[in-house]
Formats: sequence, structure tokens, C-alpha cells
Amino acid sequence: MTPKLLPILACLFCFQLANAQQSFSLTPNPVIGVPEDDFIVKAIGTFKNLSSTTDTFRWTRVILQMDPDTNCLVPVTDPYLHWFHAVSQRNFHMAPNQEGPLGIELWDFDQTGCCAIVLMKVKRLTPPVDSLDGIYQLRDCQLLAAPEPDAPQISLYPNPANAWFALQHADKVAALTLIDADGKMVRRMNARPDHHYPLIAEPAGQYYLVLENEQGKTLRVLEFFKR
Repeated sequence: MTPKLLPILACLFCFQLANAQQSFSLTPNPVIGVPEDDFIVKAIGTFKNLSSTTDTFRWTRVILQMDPDTNCLVPVTDPYLHWFHAVSQRNFHMAPNQEGPLGIELWDFDQTGCCAIVLMKVKRLTPPVDSLDGIYQLRDCQLLAAPEPDAPQISLYPNPANAWFALQHADKVAALTLIDADGKMVRRMNARPDHHYPLIAEPAGQYYLVLENEQGKTLRVLEFFKR
């Protein structure tokens, strides 16, 4: 993935702060990895059910950045089990006020020096449904800059999209990067004067859109769906 995606961490984190939910928490957020040895880096946060009921949650791991793109692995540890890298989504249950680990490890057994930025989307499946975005930074990826103050004004419509999407209040957007739900870069585009973009070739599903200004700084990360 292009190094210009590095500012995604702070952008997502600020967006998370603005949309924080009260039924559960992840602390700290972002979670910064700590080397265990030359091969493994661990970034372990604490997940807590803040509600008065036993609830069901689902975590989904999205690899936003892997630099360099190597055979490094990023397995997940949830409050009950440690999952191998191939597992990217699982459900788990938490009793009232119960807490436990929710972490990402970076395995670099070939010592390539890779680093990773991972998004953990956690959704409460028990009504009322809400969600939280956790950001995990592993090893020495460049620290990320905060988004510009007016970035939250940028919006995308329609959502869900079909054959196209458009941006509003996007005059400062110079480039766009489309990422699928698995963290794979689908394509990169220069901004268009009319801020309308085709989606004809992309399959239905969930996507992330990284918006950058002329200096390559991330303005906003938008999540949307294509029908």
C-alpha cells in the first residue's frame, strides 16, 4: 500500500472520538505496539462492556497499512481466544462490566522490518446496535498527522452507492484512494472537478475512501457501501 496512507491512523482516531459510543470501550485508542522480541510486536488494548446486560460483539480486522508488503502476519487476540492471521472476523460475548484484552500482534519471523496499521471495527450485535473503530499501530510506522480542522465537513453520497459516488465540500481534495474491506488498495484516483466518481468495475461490498490534499495529507477517511 502507498506510504501516503500513513495519516489514516490519526484521521480515523479523530473520527472515532467524534463518534464515541457509551455501551462499550477500548482503551487506549490508538493502541501502540510494544516489541516483545526481535520477531513479535504486541499492541494490546482493554475492551470493556459498559452496559448492564450480557452482550454479543463482533470484531473485524482490516489491514490498512503493511510496509513493506511482505509475509508478516497480524493475528488477533480477543477476550477469549488467540486467532491465527487467516481469521479476520469473530463474535464474542461479554457479561456486564466484564473486560478483557483486544489486541493485534505483528509476527515478523523473516525479520523484514515490516510495520503495520490495523483497523479493528467492533460492533455490538445486541440491541441497541453501535460500533467503535480501534486503531493499532505496530512497530515503527511513521507517526501520523491530525486531519485538517474542516475535514469533517467532507461527505459522500449516496451511501450505499451503486454505479457512482460523489463528494460534497471536497474543494481541498486532490487525490482519493479506494480500499476494500480486507484492506486491499483497489485503485487510486486524482480528484475530478465535479467530484463524481465511477464505481462500475467494483463488486458490491464495504469500502474505505482515503481523501488527501495536494501535500499528500489525509483530510478524511470515509466508510461506504456499494450495492
